[in-house]
Amino acid sequence: MTGFGSGAGKAYTRFQTIYETLRERICLLDFAPGHRLREDDLAEEFQVSRTPMRRVIARLESEGLVQSIQSVGTFVTEIDFDTLRQIYELRAELAILLGQDIEPAVQAEVRDEITRILATAERESASIGTRDFARLNRDAFQALLRLNRNEVANNIAEALYNQSARVWIHSIPEIGLAREVELFRQEISEVLRALEHGDIRSVSLVRAAHIRQSWQRIVALSREGHIPDG
Repeated sequence: MTGFGSGAGKAYTRFQTIYETLRERICLLDFAPGHRLREDDLAEEFQVSRTPMRRVIARLESEGLVQSIQSVGTFVTEIDFDTLRQIYELRAELAILLGQDIEPAVQAEVRDEITRILATAERESASIGTRDFARLNRDAFQALLRLNRNEVANNIAEALYNQSARVWIHSIPEIGLAREVELFRQEISEVLRALEHGDIRSVSLVRAAHIRQSWQRIVALSREGHIPDG
């Protein structure tokens, strides 16, 4: 039994590593919308058979990041403006669902992680690049997910975050990286103050408000013609 468990654990770790690597490539636009994912090439790159690669692609497809077309191939999905609006609306609603009965130990762990993230943002605010900032933003998102026990809601929230992250990252050059970093620092500072008081409700309200404000910045860019709205 021990050997079987060990092998299964290694297989899952390998699957998760490949999934997270491809997800990051999509979210950071290394694989732009329309990019074709070739199973054979990816299997060779990660030194796995096509079976685990198909599992990874199936998960990416379930999250709306790729689409497999029979006899054609698998492609990174596009996001139309109306769908993006709905994604942001639902993300804000899900943020409100942060739990009210989280164990003090979990709250403390999340508080420590948010403290680290804020310190990094403040220390590197003048020099951080878009990719590292995007990773820091994801770290904060994933830390705050731990304040909700509803795994179904968390899985949906993560899938929606992954879809919207691509557009948000694409918009950063137009919005301005320095401005986005400063807004992020403000949000995380507000979140940390709420966590220090054990006020999870305020954490959820702060998070929802900043998601809505992020969407409004994207709307403003679309009106200026920087982001297609069709």
